[in-house]
Amino acid sequence: DHRRRKRDGGIEVLSNCAQVKLADGETILSVCCGGGYGAPDERNPLRVINDFVEGRISRVRAREIYKVVIDQEGRYDEAATSALRSRT
Repeated sequence: DHRRRKRDGGIEVLSNCAQVKLADGETILSVCCGGGYGAPDERNPLRVINDFVEGRISRVRAREIYKVVIDQEGRYDEAATSALRSRT
């Protein structure tokens, strides 16, 4: 998904293979789904927590994929995370 943000704040949808000349003050927005690099269970737990807080991943996904434990109050459980990661 590619878009041009114009100087007035308007958004123009672009094709996936567009050649675009930008005017001063314009920007390109590009959104893609990426898997990232490296083993998920080696990802910095604080980044996983940030994704949880921002609603990008669920508590279950944090635990199952990234091996990061988030308690019922939404707090990072460092000891439980260390124990979970040491089992894999």
